[in-house]
Amino acid sequence: MVKSSGVTPGDSGGHLAMGVTLDLARGVTSRTGAPGVQAHLDACSRCRLRLHVWKGLAEWTVFDGSIAPAPGIVARAIAIMPERPTVSALTRLIAALHYDSIQEPLPAGVRDNAGEEQLVYKADNVIVDLRLIHDHRGELVMIGQVADVDRPSRLLGKVAVTLFEGRRATVNVLSNEWGEFRFECAEGDDLELEVAVEDGPLVHLALPRKRRSTS
Repeated sequence: MVKSSGVTPGDSGGHLAMGVTLDLARGVTSRTGAPGVQAHLDACSRCRLRLHVWKGLAEWTVFDGSIAPAPGIVARAIAIMPERPTVSALTRLIAALHYDSIQEPLPAGVRDNAGEEQLVYKADNVIVDLRLIHDHRGELVMIGQVADVDRPSRLLGKVAVTLFEGRRATVNVLSNEWGEFRFECAEGDDLELEVAVEDGPLVHLALPRKRRSTS
């Protein structure tokens, strides 16, 4: 159950929901805007790290007025640009990997957890935030959340998520009303997900090949 502070329960305790994290990173809401958010960030290194990453991304995308095109250039570009096709449930988008915890240096004071990874994928307006937990038996626990980056307050509930091992679909689940889902499967080098957003695109993402030993 999601609390009023935006904290959702997980295997190792509650964490800030994706929408709350995005609002904080973009300055839409302050840390004191919802009860318990600042206290949770003080206590949770995972949520501090996630907020740190999204703040950096938000700063990179701030518009710089000094590099605006000359008057008339934008209008001419729009005039010659082909019409953008409508994205529908039949549109298949390949998601790009925007964040990989293994490739990013940790902020000072944050301890690495060698058994876990975080991956963030983006395709059009759809964000898929994944947490991968590796155990000693060679099993992989995959916990994810689907969100609309353009409208963080819009909950993408009941989204169909399919796990592929190679070309074979092995598991299909529906996310809960907050867009959260979970899989358990054997470690592999050819794992992929397809996320079917209602009235939106079919998002395809490939997980990185196995990069750590489970022995």
